[in-house]
Amino acid sequence: AICSSSSVVPQVWQRCAALRLDHGILASFRAWIATSAETWLRQRLAQGDSGDGAASAAACDTVGWLLREVSLHHRAAALLQDALQLALCGDMEGSGSPVL
Repeated sequence: AICSSSSVVPQVWQRCAALRLDHGILASFRAWIATSAETWLRQRLAQGDSGDGAASAAACDTVGWLLREVSLHHRAAALLQDALQLALCGDMEGSGSPVL
């Protein structure tokens, strides 16, 4: 499964805050984490390594939340659309990756 625990995201943000970095550096670091997670997720989905549709939709929602947190709303909206499509389509295995 792509996303095994929904508690990971809050833990990542808490650990970022614990670093006590300058606000600008922390914002850049959080944006890097969110965009890296999006890139990784899209690569996994494109490879068909996504498990079932519900798990993929949950992963899109989680990464979309990360993107919204760093004000990348257009990218978060695109992932939300992908999550909705995955949830409606069910399991993507064997299909031509309709969301990417």
